[in-house]
Amino acid sequence: MKKGAAGENEYYIVDITGTFQKSVGPPILRKTEPAPGYRMLGMILVLKNEEVYFLKLTGPDATVKAQAEAMREAVGGKSAGETDYEL
Repeated sequence: MKKGAAGENEYYIVDITGTFQKSVGPPILRKTEPAPGYRMLGMILVLKNEEVYFLKLTGPDATVKAQAEAMREAVGGKSAGETDYEL
């Protein structure tokens, strides 16, 4: 997990890769099938006024990896200024 600054705001981001359990059919059936080679970027954006937003980007590994920096830039952050964050 990483912590970064976006102007006066801060964010926390986690990058997870592996097999995603992809939904198949209507959600009420709760059926899934494995989709290997997936990636998820999860972000918690904390604004200076204490509003909190939860963002998630999930998809094929190469696609999400290619958009990782764009996700950070969308909230005003950059991976270069991030530090490790431990719970």
